[in-house]
Amino acid sequence: MFRLPAVLLGAFVALSGFMGDAAAETAAEFYRGKVVKLVVGYGAGGGYDTYARLLAPHLEAQLGATVVVENRPGGGGNLALNRLMTAKADGLTLMLINGRASTVSQLVGTEGVRFDLTRLTVLGRVTSEPRVILFSAASPYRSLADAQGSDRVIKWGAAGRTDSLASVAAMASTALSLNSEIIMGYKGSKEAGLAAIRGEVDALVLSESSAAKYAKGGMVIPIAVFGRERSELLPELPTVFEVASLEDDAAWWADYTEQLTKIGRIFVSTPDVPEDRTRFLRQAVQAVLEDPQIVRDMASQKRPIRAETAEQVEQYISGSLAALDEASLARVRSVVLEKYYPD
Repeated sequence: MFRLPAVLLGAFVALSGFMGDAAAETAAEFYRGKVVKLVVGYGAGGGYDTYARLLAPHLEAQLGATVVVENRPGGGGNLALNRLMTAKADGLTLMLINGRASTVSQLVGTEGVRFDLTRLTVLGRVTSEPRVILFSAASPYRSLADAQGSDRVIKWGAAGRTDSLASVAAMASTALSLNSEIIMGYKGSKEAGLAAIRGEVDALVLSESSAAKYAKGGMVIPIAVFGRERSELLPELPTVFEVASLEDDAAWWADYTEQLTKIGRIFVSTPDVPEDRTRFLRQAVQAVLEDPQIVRDMASQKRPIRAETAEQVEQYISGSLAALDEASLARVRSVVLEKYYPD
């Protein structure tokens, strides 16, 4: 069997290391002075838009590029994600997506969905936040017991059927046996929150950071966390398990919601980004999200960072997509897509 002389082998290893360094330098040089689009699939002023705009300057510093936030609302973020799938695979288009909602859209086969999360270039998780049920102060409800005992239809604000506003509302309504109807058409959490303030809808489900924001004026009232763990931002707020009696079947909906929620708000790019640029982008994202000062600054604005690596996020996505048997998947499809919508 032929063996390379030790001197040649050492030279080969050194050359390999040099080539790896050169590739990283090439990626850094590629981004220097470029314009990177950071797409948000929701309207301005909502939670995703806020996170994107707060983090964009820090990404600029890491990439050496100008990062421009673009809002492309529609379809609960699905339309922008569809476009990302076919955008140029040069690593210059990033998107901050609702990983939970996107996974649900793909899972239930939402009409018009043309993306595949397993093909996207995942860059890392910004945060994962528990979901909070809130009632409008203009509604007659001040507790889950009020809602559960009401014959009146409870109207929930949402954008599209599989966004987090709608799908969590559907799962919560099923778990709590609520007489609900989901009203679509609001362009993200900001519009849905304003609709609740105006009394157009009775209820909505928000991330803990958005819930804390909208609760300040007293026009929207946080009721409970839809899960087993309390919110760090709203520590006095009980969970649904503390204020409602949930049998195993009902509890499943809250537990599956928590599993999906782990995916969180994630940075992604197009499929097939060159490997050296993927490594560079992932390093830049992690450097931002693990910077102690940035984490403190975001926390002070009630926009927590709970970072996870790209590899861990990919595991969350693949695990959630493969978690349901046929019977469970059919049940989720029925609840998410059909049960709470007018004929």
